[in-house]
Amino acid sequence: MQLNRAVAVALAGDAATALREVEGLSAVLEPYQPYHAARAEILSRLGRRNESIAAYDRAIALCASPADALFLRKRRSAAMN
Repeated sequence: MQLNRAVAVALAGDAATALREVEGLSAVLEPYQPYHAARAEILSRLGRRNESIAAYDRAIALCASPADALFLRKRRSAAMN
């Protein structure tokens, strides 16, 4: 899947390319919680804090699992610092 590839690109150190790839998927993956979580992490890596927090908020809102929501709230909190 293209989202997984973009995450791997970000983990390899090319967050700018990863963000372009992720944002190219927005029309298809808008309702998909992992899309927003991945986008939030990539934005955080790029130092785009406000956008990252907004993406985390969207991901948290889409969570079906309380454990996933807790994890993302912790990541959101870390992005705020």
